[in-house]
Amino acid sequence: DLVKHLSADHATLQATLARLEDHARHRQFAKIPAALERFRIDLLRHIEDEDVHFYAYVERALRDDPLVSERLE
Repeated sequence: DLVKHLSADHATLQATLARLEDHARHRQFAKIPAALERFRIDLLRHIEDEDVHFYAYVERALRDDPLVSERLE
């Protein structure tokens, strides 16, 4: 379920970036600050979810492989 959740977040973030591009292309500059703020909030939440849930699990699963553990850090 975690991977599905994180993948859905990626899709949402990509959609927000596409919306930002559309706003710029159509010169709808007044809409950009709110879209950027939404992107910032969603991205920070996503990074926190990855740090707490995903990477913690990966680090535990690979704790016996020092090379991979070092690269993850």
